[in-house]
Amino acid sequence: MKHIIKAIALTAATATIAASCSRTVKTVDYPLIETANSTTLDIAKVELSDTATVLHINARYIPNYWIKISSDSYLATKGRKYTLTGSDGIEPDSLFWMPASGEASFRLMFEPLPKRTKSFDFIESDCEDCFKLYGIDLTGKTEYDRPAGIPENILNQTAYKIRRTSVENGTPDGRQHASEADNKPNGRQYASEADDGRHVPGPDFTVGMTTVRMHLIHYRPELGKKVSLYVNTLLNGQQSYHADIDPETATAEFKFRQYGPANAIAVVTMGTGGSTVWLAPGDSADVYYDMRETGWLLQAYRMKPGKEADVKPFRSTYASGKYSPITNGRAAGSNVLKYRMNLYSGEFASYTMTADEYTEHVIDRYTELADSIAGCDADAMMKEFQLITLKEETVTAFAQGDFLRTHNYMNVHNDFSLWGKTCPGLDRMKPDNYAAVCTLFDINDPKLLMGEMMLDYIDAVTSEDIDWPGLAGIGSGLIPELRKVSGQGLAKKAADAAVSEEDFRMLEGMGNGFYLEAFRTMQADAEAALAAVAQKAVIRATPDVGNDRLFDAIIAPHKGKIILVDFWNTWCEPCRYAIEKNEPLKDTALKSDDIVWIYIANETSPLVKYKTMIPEIRGLHYRLNGEQWKYLGDKFKIDGIPSYVLVDREGNYSLRNDFRDHSRLVDVLSGMI
Repeated sequence: MKHIIKAIALTAATATIAASCSRTVKTVDYPLIETANSTTLDIAKVELSDTATVLHINARYIPNYWIKISSDSYLATKGRKYTLTGSDGIEPDSLFWMPASGEASFRLMFEPLPKRTKSFDFIESDCEDCFKLYGIDLTGKTEYDRPAGIPENILNQTAYKIRRTSVENGTPDGRQHASEADNKPNGRQYASEADDGRHVPGPDFTVGMTTVRMHLIHYRPELGKKVSLYVNTLLNGQQSYHADIDPETATAEFKFRQYGPANAIAVVTMGTGGSTVWLAPGDSADVYYDMRETGWLLQAYRMKPGKEADVKPFRSTYASGKYSPITNGRAAGSNVLKYRMNLYSGEFASYTMTADEYTEHVIDRYTELADSIAGCDADAMMKEFQLITLKEETVTAFAQGDFLRTHNYMNVHNDFSLWGKTCPGLDRMKPDNYAAVCTLFDINDPKLLMGEMMLDYIDAVTSEDIDWPGLAGIGSGLIPELRKVSGQGLAKKAADAAVSEEDFRMLEGMGNGFYLEAFRTMQADAEAALAAVAQKAVIRATPDVGNDRLFDAIIAPHKGKIILVDFWNTWCEPCRYAIEKNEPLKDTALKSDDIVWIYIANETSPLVKYKTMIPEIRGLHYRLNGEQWKYLGDKFKIDGIPSYVLVDREGNYSLRNDFRDHSRLVDVLSGMI
């Protein structure tokens, strides 16, 4: 966060002496914070005296990355501002590099707040991306009040309060909770016989237009102007949607086509929590999200490792809709993370384990956690939900046995060059190891789409490297169907409006009409979207030269001008965010005929989505094939996207990933005009 350096009225040393000599009126340790736009800064202590207000700050961020505190920082209460007067342990407006631990502490001194102040805000200048912490309590509160503005019928809904499942009434296998589909032929139980409230609702295999209305409780415009909805889908992976927040009503609305069951995460402030909801196709759901979760997360992070469970759970989400019992039950539940395997911690399993030892380890963890779920105090439906999520995780653990042990090797040796490979001497998983999961539960049960790790489960059972139908003796049902549409690449084809008549004939022969309807609808929507932008979406022809001359050929027509080349893709959220911030500047600070904006994507950007996006991005657009993209990536040593190459008026160019700091991009380009 770059700002013009200003002289600070009181030096750090003077401020420290003044604060220490002054009579301390009040000290508040770890005050409750209402909302925040980041979890990077927390307040460990507030010292209030007649001459100063001192904030003891704990910072948590990526090791060896920098943060910055503006000299324009101030405290605010009752419409008045109290300016920064000094600091200790950090120099305002300078880069502060985080240590290897990722944790640091420093103090900020401000003008004194009035003696009877009950709460205040910390504003690290008024820039959009600066740190902001609101409602810092000075009264000693330890819990958040009951949220206001939520309809009573939704506010009081958690999960169904119902009789215990048959497991708790004596079913011999406590790990086979409520999978009634296990006893149906081929596991083909697509109907929602569980919708009577005794069980998790069954997956809805239909196509429909879904509406989600987000209502933001304790919303402040400074926390964000948009809501992003990340929808985990049955057929298309994760899809993202974005909607503006009406500042008057603190609401945002989404409408999108849905194919089968889905769960979604709604995010206002990236990295500070979000609202998780389960959605049925054609559903109309009202979702109320209490943004004080952003403050509660700071409270949770204050706990030492292993003590997180001591923090009182915070219910952030209240919802209506067909699957609201899952959404509300999950939101109101206690710490469900203790029933997870935590696969991606790097510590789930040791790289020294043989494949057989790893298999036994996963079985033991599943058994232990399933028994814990059976004995927990959740109601029956939430027990089943937790077990479903555990089953999804268990299938994933088997499918990724080689990766998870290699991940442990990388963590232990601090060597991440093996990403995508296997560690030396690893005893690779074999068919018999994979097959062991099939003895624990029915991996073909459609209800395994209703847990929290649906996407991981789908990725696992559609893996081309594992013959799940052969290992589990599955001839039909969910897994064979998903593998067929995945193996034909139908989701990508539909995203490019390229599903063929041969593909449709294959779908007609599957027996389950859902898939045929889904892909016919996707194809029709894609064709309509392409037609709508046919005259607007201009993709420049890639120069017909060798890869070694490609970049020079792209920039050659613009010699004598400043060229910013932006490497991006439609699926890259930081790329889209940066582009969105640049667009208005093309009419203001960066308005110049001397700047040429060139955007380079590749074929991983679905054609339809790409063509519907680029009319809103002013510049020249190129869509490269995989070989061309790889060559330029190697040429410039691109480590990820967005990445930027700056070309000066003489045609000299260099990689400028310091432009990921948007203020740096603006400063450099405006200085070159």
